[in-house]
Formats: sequence, C-alpha cells, structure tokens
Amino acid sequence: MAMKKPVHPGAIVRDDCLKPLALSISEGARRLGMQLTDSAEIYAEIYSSDEETMVWTDAGLSNWPE
Repeated sequence: MAMKKPVHPGAIVRDDCLKPLALSISEGARRLGMQLTDSAEIYAEIYSSDEETMVWTDAGLSNWPE
C-alpha cells in the first residue's frame, strides 16, 4: 500500500488562514513577524519548514483575531 505524502504546513497556513481572511502573502508575513521571502517560500511549499519556523508560525497565528 502506497503512503500518502503529508500536507506541507505552508499549504495549511495558506489555505486555512490566508485565503479565508483575504490576506496577501506580504500581510501574512508582516503579522507573523517573518521576512517576505521566507514566508513566500513556505506558502509555495518550496521551503522545508523546521521546528523553529513552525513554532514561530503557530505563535503568530494564535494571536490573530478570530
């Protein structure tokens, strides 16, 4: 049985946070306190996210208004 490829964290943030809130990549990066180039690579699923980046992203997302 073939295993499914896990969903990249960038896809989750992009599809579940940025799109529903109608935020651009640059606005998402600003709110997370990240550099635009780093966040764009994460959302494009180019950047392999490490634990530090995911903790940083989680902290930024948990402070966003509902």
